[in-house]
Amino acid sequence: MTSYKEYIIELPNQGTALLHHLNEQRLNGKFCDITVMIHGRKFPAHRAVLSASSGYFHAMLDIDNDRHTIIVQDISAGAFQDLLDFMYSAKLRVSACSIVEIILTASYLQMVDVVSACSYII
Repeated sequence: MTSYKEYIIELPNQGTALLHHLNEQRLNGKFCDITVMIHGRKFPAHRAVLSASSGYFHAMLDIDNDRHTIIVQDISAGAFQDLLDFMYSAKLRVSACSIVEIILTASYLQMVDVVSACSYII
């Protein structure tokens, strides 16, 4: 009987590359399967990215995975744009002018790590 040795190959940049490609798809409107609407602004996205990044979206999509549009009224569209960019890049741009709105929006979306990191800055 022949035994085969098994290997595990790990590519350290795979996660970064995956986020980059998903972001390119989002920016080009490709393969987006959900739209978030905030105060009339449309934000195309991938439900898997929203669900993996936000407790709010995870809970909502877990209950109703067939919806194609999510309307959110209680958050800032500008802060959501910053957080959506973060979901796809793992980089969050904040300033003294935007940090409070980002914390409030991240809290609403149940993005605990973002709230914690931003609170540390204040």
